[in-house]
Amino acid sequence: MNRFLPLLLALAVLAGCDTADPLDDTPATGTLVLVGNQGNFTDQTGSITVYDADSMDVTQDAFGITGALVQQVVVDPEDDGRGYVLLNFNDSFSTGRGRLVVVDLDAGTRTAEVDVRTPRGAVRTGNTLWVTNLYDNTVTPVDLTTSAAGTPVAVGANPEGAVAAGGKVWVANNGFGASTTVSVIDPAARAVEA
Repeated sequence: MNRFLPLLLALAVLAGCDTADPLDDTPATGTLVLVGNQGNFTDQTGSITVYDADSMDVTQDAFGITGALVQQVVVDPEDDGRGYVLLNFNDSFSTGRGRLVVVDLDAGTRTAEVDVRTPRGAVRTGNTLWVTNLYDNTVTPVDLTTSAAGTPVAVGANPEGAVAAGGKVWVANNGFGASTTVSVIDPAARAVEA
């Protein structure tokens, strides 16, 4: 009986398989892991490291990000060949300046740079990327077709993260612990509705 056990197990497994729809065992390709390195505040040594999971190659200082502090790297949920890098500078707290860098992940190049306020998080709805501005208490809508920043929308104190759900943009306002709130933006009206 023991020598027939492997044969019985194999038959049981085959009987449970749906052979009309064979499994696709082709390995995934094009998998990149993007790591934002904030860098040293005073030296502004932020950078992006790209790991290619297929080839196991590592690219340091990708996309030529220099002279800034990397806050976040976001892969476009509707176009995985495009990414967004949110940058601040060591004087962002006092000047309110920051930058959104749009990158082509396949080519490893920058495709646009958009000045925004102190960016912290981003989410996409349609052709608009909504960038939270931590020290400005606003969210900047950026037109992804023209790479132009629209009029910032006033939200609660110190907005950080944002998500898109139910046709709205939900912004988590940190308030540095003093007044945590959520602002709900109507993307069509480009205004806070709650």
